[in-house]
Order: sequence, then C-alpha cells, then structure tokens
Amino acid sequence: MKILYVYVSWAGKAEVLPAEKTERLEAGGSRSTHRVKRDVERCYSGWESHGSRCFRFFNYPHTWAEAEKYCLHFGANLVSIHSSYENRFVKELIRRGTGRHTRTWIGATDSHQNRLWFWTDGSRFDYSAWNHGEPNNLYGWGREQCVEINYGAEKGWNDLRCWYEHPFVCSKRMSR
Repeated sequence: MKILYVYVSWAGKAEVLPAEKTERLEAGGSRSTHRVKRDVERCYSGWESHGSRCFRFFNYPHTWAEAEKYCLHFGANLVSIHSSYENRFVKELIRRGTGRHTRTWIGATDSHQNRLWFWTDGSRFDYSAWNHGEPNNLYGWGREQCVEINYGAEKGWNDLRCWYEHPFVCSKRMSR
C-alpha cells in the first residue's frame, strides 16, 4: 500500500507527497497548516501489491474455467503477465504459497482461435515465457487452450487442456 499525504501551505497551495517526504518537511519546519492522509493505492487483506495491481494465489485445485469464475467473484481475473519481472513475481507468489513451484493456472487462452493467445482481463498479450516446444496442442484429442505456469524442468508456461484442476493466481487493479 502506498500512502500519500496532501500538504496545504499557508498560501493555499496543495501538494501531494509520499510519506517519506512529509517527515522531512516536518523536520525542516514546514509551514503547512495540516496534513491529510490519503490512501490512494491499496490491496485488500490477503492480496499482495505489485506494480499497479493486486495478486492472490489460491491453493484450491479448479479447472481453468472454474478458476476464472472464482477470480471474477473478487472483481479480478486469472493473472496476466507482461514482463519477466512479473513472471518471476508470480512464480515466487506460488512458491511462497506452496513451498515449491506448483503447476498453476494463469489467464492466457486461445479458446477463440487456435494459437491466437489473449488474456482474460483484456490486456495485450505482449509477453510469454513458454517452455521449449510450447505451445504444442499435444495429445491430438482436442486443443490445449489454457495455460499453466511452473511446468517441467524449465518452470515455464505450457498449454494444457482446460479441464485439469490446478491452483491459480488472480489479479486486479488496485482499489482507490
């Protein structure tokens, strides 16, 4: 959670500052008339902030569709990942929740068109961390339309049939 303070000077000028700067102003004898604490970014209890979003790992095996529905209940979606930094963060969130690198659902799917991947939260599919040889639609019984993270020795992404049951990670924008 990031806390900002609104400072209003004697002249009526308002300035928004992070908490660490307000303490320096007070120590320096600032002439501010009052300080109003403003919680501008936050995640609810049980959710972890990272960047501009809140994340939560659920260690309850669900099918991919059930997991997405569960996330929607919280105003979230299955997690979208947009950088190697976020990918590492999500993997660490899972590891902290299980003690290992558990295979876990993320929010990528190609259910509308084979090999045209998209995120359920509507964001651009601008990053991927596929294992070598993935995505591959393995088994030939039907397309693998959903994506898990922490697959195999590489601990990367794998396309998988959506009816498997895995834990999952949800994400949503921070509340204001």
